[in-house]
Amino acid sequence: MICSEMHSETSHLMTPSSKSKGRKPCKGNWGLHWIRIAAMCFLVGLNSCSDFGYDPLEEARKALAEGRIQDAKEHLYKIPAESPKWENDGRELMNKAWDAEKKKNQEPEEVKKALLKDQQFKEEVAQRDAETKKEHAKFDRKWKEERKKMGGVVNFDWSVEGFGIVGVIKSITIKNTSSETCRDMMGIMTFSAKSGTKLGDVPFTIYDTVPPYQTKMFRNINVGLLPTPADQVKSASVMLLNCK
Repeated sequence: MICSEMHSETSHLMTPSSKSKGRKPCKGNWGLHWIRIAAMCFLVGLNSCSDFGYDPLEEARKALAEGRIQDAKEHLYKIPAESPKWENDGRELMNKAWDAEKKKNQEPEEVKKALLKDQQFKEEVAQRDAETKKEHAKFDRKWKEERKKMGGVVNFDWSVEGFGIVGVIKSITIKNTSSETCRDMMGIMTFSAKSGTKLGDVPFTIYDTVPPYQTKMFRNINVGLLPTPADQVKSASVMLLNCK
């Protein structure tokens, strides 16, 4: 229990003059006394129990008035979020500190010019990317037209072998619609899941020839390892890319 006769925060700080006036030191439980002091500090939201005169709100106001924005924020950080001090005044002071910081850090004219130059550069890059994309699309269209002239896959049949990890084209029929012999035909086999999701592509090459304006069948073309376990593969498609 804290003695009712105590006139200061701690009795051991009593001066000789105070003792001479008849003030008796507290003879209660000192451990309980300091626990109660600590509890008081917590309730009022103080950061240190050693200084009862510290008020973070007042210190924050002084710091803002003196232009010490970061110091003001540091004082406000010490106020618990659930404390009434924060809801009543702390939040408003923090907003003022943020506004002052934003105003202090306003971009000078040189920085604005640099940012404008960066933005213009980004726009130029985006324009070049768009033009490059158009060129690629144009090339793709031309390549597809050439491939149509060359011909392509009429039909094919495939299976999974090699302990369920190797794809094999059991048979594939290729038609050459060009006036030149097609050699070393390169193609891509695309595997898909039951949901239709593309699982991956596997390239392959048929080292053989197809005479002009003729159709030819090839068998047992090993395309290599599957891009995913065989139990996930539902279907496959084959596209002929080009031939020499």
